[in-house]
Amino acid sequence: MNAPSRSPALTTLVAALSSASPVHREEARATLVAVGSEASDWLLTIARDGDATARAEALRALGSAGFEAAAPALLAALVDEDSNCRWQASEALGNLGKTGLRTVLRRLVEDAVDPLFLRGAHHALHAASARGFAQTVRPVLDAWRGPVPEYAIPQAAHAALDVLRAGA
Repeated sequence: MNAPSRSPALTTLVAALSSASPVHREEARATLVAVGSEASDWLLTIARDGDATARAEALRALGSAGFEAAAPALLAALVDEDSNCRWQASEALGNLGKTGLRTVLRRLVEDAVDPLFLRGAHHALHAASARGFAQTVRPVLDAWRGPVPEYAIPQAAHAALDVLRAGA
C-alpha cells in the first residue's frame, strides 16, 4: 500500500478500522472524522486498499466528514466486491450533497449499463433524496421503472444535472 505519511496516533486509528470490535471501529472512525483533513488522505488510501472491513469504515468516515474530494473514490466503491462497502459508498455519496449527487448523475449519463453500479447509484440517489434533493432526483429514480431504463436513466440524469446547474 502506497500510503501518505502519518503520525503514530493516526497509525493506531487507521489500524483500528480493521478491528474485530465494532466499538473500536466506531471510535476510530469518529476520531478520524473529528481529525478532519489530516486524515482524509489516509481514509482515501484505506478505502481503496484496505481489507473489506477497513474499506467500509473508511468510506463511511469519508461521507460522515463530508470530504467532497472523496467523491471519485466513493463513486469507484459503488462497484466494490464487498456489499457493505458498496452500501457505505452509496450512503457517503448521499452525504456529500450536490457534489455527491453531481458525481453520480454524471456517471449515469455516461454509463447506465453496469448492474452493480446501477444498484449503488440507485441507493445513492435515494440517500440524496432524503437529504433535500427529492425533487431533483425523483425523475431519475422514476426512470428505473420505465420500459427502457437503459435509455431513460441517462436522459433523466442529464436533465437533473441541468436542474442542479440552474441552482435548484
